[in-house]
Amino acid sequence: MQLLLLALLSCGDKAADDSGPDTDTDTDTDTDTDTDTDTDTDTDTDTEPAPVYTVYDFAFHFGSTGAGEGQLSEPRGLEQGPSGDLFVADAGNGRVTRWTVEGTWVASFGEGLITEAKCLEFDGEGRLWVADGGADRILVFDEAGALLASWGDSGAGEGQLDGVYDVALDGEGRVYAADYLNHRIQVFQEDGTFLFAFGTQGTGPGQLDRPSGIELGPDGRLYVADTLNDRIQVFETDGAFVETWASSGAGPGQLNDPHQLAFDAGGSLYVADQFNQRITKLSATGAAVTTLGTPGAGEGQLDWPFGVAVLADGRVYVGDMKNDRVDVFVPVK
Repeated sequence: MQLLLLALLSCGDKAADDSGPDTDTDTDTDTDTDTDTDTDTDTDTDTEPAPVYTVYDFAFHFGSTGAGEGQLSEPRGLEQGPSGDLFVADAGNGRVTRWTVEGTWVASFGEGLITEAKCLEFDGEGRLWVADGGADRILVFDEAGALLASWGDSGAGEGQLDGVYDVALDGEGRVYAADYLNHRIQVFQEDGTFLFAFGTQGTGPGQLDRPSGIELGPDGRLYVADTLNDRIQVFETDGAFVETWASSGAGPGQLNDPHQLAFDAGGSLYVADQFNQRITKLSATGAAVTTLGTPGAGEGQLDWPFGVAVLADGRVYVGDMKNDRVDVFVPVK
């Protein structure tokens, strides 16, 4: 997922000037002026830590049930684009919809090309990568909606996909795909060339059961929503297992059917905690921070939240799947 980070920088520059004129009282007036100008410019750039918000208020929602302009059908993942607009995987309508962050409809694209968009990801060049779980393939569009590439085959072999749910990109030409029904993460070059895979079905460390969300963290590691195991698993980009976060349940920091993941500017992780009908926020070390939303169809309520995106100002956007809308929460403190 791509996050726009805002930081306040304070710089302190110090220069020390030592001038030591050595005067020799010789008949030769030898004036050696040793001017040692030590220009030690120590620029200490301190980045003020991003606040860790624990209280959020519901702000508004947008979208209604249907297939027309301004409507959604089972929205899944969502992502902010380089323009600042929000892009939503409108799964039930087989398209991607584009909105302003205030919730005004802009456009849709992918009709006739996308079968069932699950999650989205922008890369550093402004291209939108779509995990088309209904067709077991990856599609690439520009921000205006023009198709640039499409690749992927159905199956369980190397490089084949079965219900791909999400993609992550490392900026070095590698694409990581959450291969949902094959219980693994597959790694490709950007042109679809298979590189390697990791993960097998199971409940042990490094094993997966229907992985859906995948996100590259600020530490350069891969965070995977291990959906049926109700946990987050952390891997190095070469597939080496690092650690597990969360456990199954409805308590603080627990998960029930996690899906899309998103990081904020401070490194906190937001999880679309679907069957708990909430967004669960975890700290940069995996500890419970807070939750957003309650079950239902009213304001601030969620019904099977699948997608989550966090803007640079801390606003949280939720793909509220069964309510056919996007809900927006704002940080308070």
